[in-house]
Amino acid sequence: MATTKSSVTKTTKTTAPAPKAVPELKAPTAPAEAKKEEIKKAEPAKKAPAKTAGKASAAKKAAPKAEKKEVTVKSSVTLQINGTDYDPAKIQEDAVAAAKSKKADVKDVKVYIKADESVAYYTIDGEGSADYKIEL
Repeated sequence: MATTKSSVTKTTKTTAPAPKAVPELKAPTAPAEAKKEEIKKAEPAKKAPAKTAGKASAAKKAAPKAEKKEVTVKSSVTLQINGTDYDPAKIQEDAVAAAKSKKADVKDVKVYIKADESVAYYTIDGEGSADYKIEL
């Protein structure tokens, strides 16, 4: 008995999944072919707006949340000294107005409050005077 050696080579080939086959029509008529192309073009157009509409509605939902976080806080400062209330912002405004009445081109006004005398002294452009005072 003679022995023969046979070898079998097995090759495997890996490929990407084949795209869906489009059925071919044998000799289609021109109007039928045009209708199928219109249908194919119309289908993707329907899908795209649906996706963007979902994203747009999500963006609209996120926008109101951001608006709720912005809150304006009002605040004021009142000094209570020896049973008397003093508003520093009001005193500062009065000092600037008084300084402008004394000198037209005022650049800098500094205010010093002496609560025990119920007086606010101010300087105009670094210069002081006994006349630069406001009764509180």
